[in-house]
Amino acid sequence: MREKLLDEDAWAVIAFQKVLRDEHPALVSGGRRIPCVSIPRGWQPRYKKLIEDVEAALGEWAPVFRISQTKVTEGGLAVAVTFDSAVPREVVHQVDRLIAQAEEDVSRICEMCGEEGREWDIRNWPRWLCVTHAFAKCHEGAGSRPEA
Repeated sequence: MREKLLDEDAWAVIAFQKVLRDEHPALVSGGRRIPCVSIPRGWQPRYKKLIEDVEAALGEWAPVFRISQTKVTEGGLAVAVTFDSAVPREVVHQVDRLIAQAEEDVSRICEMCGEEGREWDIRNWPRWLCVTHAFAKCHEGAGSRPEA
């Protein structure tokens, strides 16, 4: 019954969370969840790369790193993190730069398929899509042409 309640995208998010838990157990130690439920399928590879880059940058400080929130906003991808106060300032700045780069990168990636995309206004809501998905989303229901 549960399978019928979730669409293909929801199952992709669940599978993605499992991959992150399996490959990056330090992020979920102590029962913490990885807050990535709202990451669109097309952005998931870039988000996974961000996690890998951040873990590499943190090195010995990885156990005191926590992703406190990841979501899609009107401005794109937003990733918030928290650190133990003992983490050196240069490590924090390096992680901040990695996050800013990932947030910028997804603004050029289709959230549906991961191909090259850009921001479109679909029914008064910003979406980051390739041309194919922009027009497909527009024609779902009573949409209009996407505005560039």
